[in-house]
Parts: sequence; structure tokens; C-alpha cells
Amino acid sequence: MASKTVITFGTFDVFHVGHVRVLNRSAALGDRLVVGVSSDNLNFAKKGRNPVFRQDERLEIVANVKAVDDVFLEESLEQKRDYVLDHKADILVMGDDWQGKFDFLNDICQVVYPRVPHPYRRRRSSNTSSATPNAHVGQESGGPPVCEDRWAASQHGTVPAHRCRPGLAFPRPVAQMFRHPTARVLTPRRVNMMAEESR
Repeated sequence: MASKTVITFGTFDVFHVGHVRVLNRSAALGDRLVVGVSSDNLNFAKKGRNPVFRQDERLEIVANVKAVDDVFLEESLEQKRDYVLDHKADILVMGDDWQGKFDFLNDICQVVYPRVPHPYRRRRSSNTSSATPNAHVGQESGGPPVCEDRWAASQHGTVPAHRCRPGLAFPRPVAQMFRHPTARVLTPRRVNMMAEESR
């Protein structure tokens, strides 16, 4: 049976577990995953701001994720058809926020829009009797409560430590998803230093 190539696209700036989940789910749809990483110019055109990490750094980060087989630089949103054909992709994976916008490519590949829950977005709940605002969030899935104090929340594992207090490394599971055991773990301090260097 012929192997299936999956292609997906993204900026992958300030890489987090949500990115990993998108890539893992995309890879599970086929045998080979190719990822187009938005160029700095394309990112500025789309979002009106420069990414925190330069395109060569983002390419390197995505290339070192286990699920990814190949990466390339995406220069234009209008060239999706060319990218799909160039990489002989059988399946195009786009976020559900793009639902229906790439159906015109169904003549050359299967287009899917899987929903991947945002890893840091709080879930809504009908329970409003809690004494602490949002304390019940996270208990729906059996997890600990989300604390209003982001540092305390990180200790429960509900909010990544690197989003709470400067100078903390990414949580261990994020470091483990890279191929090489000695892969450099990015800290907020290093992110800030790299952002300063790029200015």
C-alpha cells in the first residue's frame, strides 16, 4: 500500500504543547508529515507584527519535533496548491478556524480541519457557586483546580510554569518531545534575549 504524505502549515512562534498536539494529530493521519513554517514576512503580512523567533529558529524547532519528517518555508498563503503538489501531499491539514477555506484543493488532495482544543484556554462551566473565581475549571476532566494565581496554578500543573514567572524553564514534558536528549530547553529569559538580539 502506498504511503500517505500529510502537509500542514503554521507560524509555530513561541512553541508550546498546543503546537505539538496539532503536529501529532496531523502525523497520525498518514505516514509522513511535511510542515510549512510561515516566513517572517508572511507572518507580518498576516498578523501585523514580527514573530518572537526568526524564521530560521522556528524552522529548526519544528524540524526537531519527533512527528515531523520535513519542513520548508511558507512564503505565501496563495501558493498552497503549489506546496501541496511540490511535496506530493495526499492530505492537507488546516486548523478548524480555516474551515471550508481550502476546499478548492479537494481536487488534488483530501482537506481536513480537525479541532484541536487550545491547551491554555479555560473551559466554561455552569458551576458559579465556587468561592474562588474559576477554581472549578479543570475539575471537569479530573484535574486540579485552576488557580487565579498563575504561579500557584503552575504548581498544580494547570498552567505551564514558563507562562507564570520569568526565568523558569519549560515543563519537562515539553523538553522530552524533541528528538535529541540534550536538546536546548528555551526559557523565557532566553526568549527575551533572542527577541532583543533580533531587533
